[in-house]
Amino acid sequence: MVFKNADNGGSGTISISYNSPYIVSWSNSQIVIKVPTGAGTGVVSIMDNTGNTSSSAVSLIVEFNIMSLSHSIPSVHVFQPKLLNTNGAGGTTIHYSSNTSNGGADFSTSAEKITYERALDTWAKTTGYNISMGSTTNNQVVDGFDGVNTIMWDNTATGRAPLSNGVLGVTYVAFSTCTDGNWYVVGFDQVFHHTGVSGNSPAINWNAGPCPPSSNEVDFETIALHELGHSMTLGHIIEPYSSGDPAAVMNFAASLGKLRRSPDFSALRAGQYALSYSSQYYGSCIGAPNAEMTPLITQLPANDDCTVTVPMIPTPSGTYPISLYYSTSNKNVDPSTAQMNCGGTAIGKYNSYYFPYLTGSSSSTINLNISNYTSIVDYSSCSGMGIKMTIFQVSNCPGSTWPNAILCQDIMGNGALPPISGLSNNTNYLFVFEGLQNTKSKFDLSISQSTLPVHLINFSVQAYEGHAALGWETTTEFNNKGFYVERSLNGYDFLQIGFVSGKGNTLQKSSYSFTDPSYISKVQQYRLRQVDVDGRFEFSNIVTIRGQPELQPVVVYVVNPVSNELILKLNKQINKDFQLRIFDNSGRLLMSKKMQPAVDGWTRIYVGNILGSSRNFILHLKGDDWTLIRELIRE
Repeated sequence: MVFKNADNGGSGTISISYNSPYIVSWSNSQIVIKVPTGAGTGVVSIMDNTGNTSSSAVSLIVEFNIMSLSHSIPSVHVFQPKLLNTNGAGGTTIHYSSNTSNGGADFSTSAEKITYERALDTWAKTTGYNISMGSTTNNQVVDGFDGVNTIMWDNTATGRAPLSNGVLGVTYVAFSTCTDGNWYVVGFDQVFHHTGVSGNSPAINWNAGPCPPSSNEVDFETIALHELGHSMTLGHIIEPYSSGDPAAVMNFAASLGKLRRSPDFSALRAGQYALSYSSQYYGSCIGAPNAEMTPLITQLPANDDCTVTVPMIPTPSGTYPISLYYSTSNKNVDPSTAQMNCGGTAIGKYNSYYFPYLTGSSSSTINLNISNYTSIVDYSSCSGMGIKMTIFQVSNCPGSTWPNAILCQDIMGNGALPPISGLSNNTNYLFVFEGLQNTKSKFDLSISQSTLPVHLINFSVQAYEGHAALGWETTTEFNNKGFYVERSLNGYDFLQIGFVSGKGNTLQKSSYSFTDPSYISKVQQYRLRQVDVDGRFEFSNIVTIRGQPELQPVVVYVVNPVSNELILKLNKQINKDFQLRIFDNSGRLLMSKKMQPAVDGWTRIYVGNILGSSRNFILHLKGDDWTLIRELIRE
């Protein structure tokens, strides 16, 4: 079988024989194979023993490629080498070469070193790739078995020929195996193009960022992301620049003036696959570690893909965090690059974030404000960077059939955005945020609604000792039944704690107040649900109060979940009486008791008769100079 060669963009081919271990099964109607390393998207051909060939009617789509090995230990088979815990800390360690001999340069002091670490941080936060930075090294020799993963500029002492013309970087990966046939990555070295040593036709001008490269520069962060992909055992694929979109991370070639600093869907899937645990064992290998790499905790945002769940109730006013630090792109579900720009021109898809929105039952104007805008690196000197916000009227993720956008807006920093009006009632919309030129920024998106017939203003809350006072005003009311007051202790789940009747119909300014007698948490959030006489409702914006921080440590141990007995272990320094209160999740006081510290520090209180059938409770302890708040679960 003959495949397109991904290592040169499909201009060449690679082949496997009929008896290759990559062949799973072969019949007159179907061939099942494991895609070999280096095979890329394209038509597949079959050659018989006379040299005649026939080709597939459609292209084989190779979405990602993982390095694999065909070997006869213990039997002829195909193996995927695994990443291992080679540094005893769950991962592996790299070392920057500081050697300037043999035409080399000190990588550890170059501007590209910081850029390289941004690429490494991207892989760590999106796939969990576990790499630590070690000390610098004088090593300039490429040898994956020497125990030193060296990152270096090209020099004449690598033991390999200097990088050829146009070659930007090479990752040399060394593999070994156990007697049971489990292959693993021993180590790797990376060599980057260095003027004066590497081939200079054409001359390579590195862009160390953070701004996008100019038309005659190569973006170093893009190349570092690609080469680090190879160190994870990712192979080349064929997915070059097209329709304004940047090439895939593991595309065989990069272009001048272009960048890709976040994983595309292919690279993300490949990295996750390479790091997936496979229960292989390496304890029988002499000198080899006996554990696979432990992936780090990732920071992929929950709304990274268009797989979000549309809301079933109108989206309340409030403040919502939006982060494109470690978001990715996905050609399979993203709108087209031109659809994300109302001008119809391609802007490129690099890192996307989705925010679903459901309007209420009455016409409203949506007011948006951006605050706490920060970036993963300082882009202030860069032009053409920022966030593109595009709004689509969709009730699901339509894949390749996205409608025309109804609004586009660039976000470059803090401030109010133009109000959005004319949205349909009870209708789903989808806000798509895209990093222009792969901008990695985050911010708080505040949404408020100016809605008639009830126009709510000046909603605020003030914390006092033991209670919270809420106040708000309306300028007009029509068919206003009243306001349900809702509280949240975690910012997500709101519980109804009271009701204040409205004025019905009035064109006069009206003032309202509500007291929450159970100000129990160090951070509490409130919102109003305004209800019309016909049952229609709208949410207000969310307001927050913050209490004094807890003074710790006062409790060494709290038994949680709680059965019929609440058990505490107090710090032995607590020697004065303290007040114990228990609330249910709606803030209702269930128990209030003055307690004396036990001699041994252990305090036991029978609570079975007051907790009832509820599952969640809040414990509030207060001494002369300390407080403690804990959420409890009933067994």
